Amino acid sequence: MSDYDFDVWLPSQANLDIETIKSNALTSAADAELRLKGLRPAVEGINDEQLEIFVRRVKTLFTILNSGERDTRTTDEDWQAFKPICEALAAKNQLDKAIVDKFQN
Repeated sequence: MSDYDFDVWLPSQANLDIETIKSNALTSAADAELRLKGLRPAVEGINDEQLEIFVRRVKTLFTILNSGERDTRTTDEDWQAFKPICEALAAKNQLDKAIVDKFQN
């Protein structure tokens, strides 16, 4: 289940560079979407709703990393979950510090 558990997936990205995180996000979201469409085998113990939530959350992180903006579908919980990743990227000068400042608002 952890392959499609966002709360496990997100911390696994913490020490990676921004391009690797974005690549992982696209790959993970695409894989889950293919499973949703029946183009890849289902994963035992994972239902479509769980996959849909995983895809939405991963794509939201990708959007933030690409645009620096909070997607209108971003929950407050997700917004705060993304903060440590963005802070780590800003500390490595891979993400504009102004984006991190948005987490305070």
